[in-house]
Amino acid sequence: MKSPLKGAEKNALASPEKLVESFIADYFEWNNAANTRFEEGDFVEAATLSEREYAEIVAMYCRPGHQNQSIACSSESNHALSFEKIASVDTSSERSVVRTQRSSGPEAIYEYHMVFINGRWFLESILYVDEDGKKHESL
Repeated sequence: MKSPLKGAEKNALASPEKLVESFIADYFEWNNAANTRFEEGDFVEAATLSEREYAEIVAMYCRPGHQNQSIACSSESNHALSFEKIASVDTSSERSVVRTQRSSGPEAIYEYHMVFINGRWFLESILYVDEDGKKHESL
């Protein structure tokens, strides 16, 4: 899987907004490849490869040892630069929360929580905010 982050790693991790945009692009690419794999191939093989690729994405954006949620891919990705837009950014010297909102289709709000360590941003959590305002981990 080709990753926008690999080509511009320092730039993508230099600001919370760039990290979120890079993650969204990588997630979208992963989701589409995984979904196609599940539709066309052997389920066990598709699951194994998709889980490994998702773990690679998590390793690029999160601190070592981060435990991600179980994978979930679908015919329509939860994250895509074409419809998920940054709505707000709240950043201190060591922490940042980037809130995104879907610009088309069903309403969806996500909060990307990050920490700044050793000169770069790390993704710590992605929370889906449901219609009641409850937050659910989705990273």
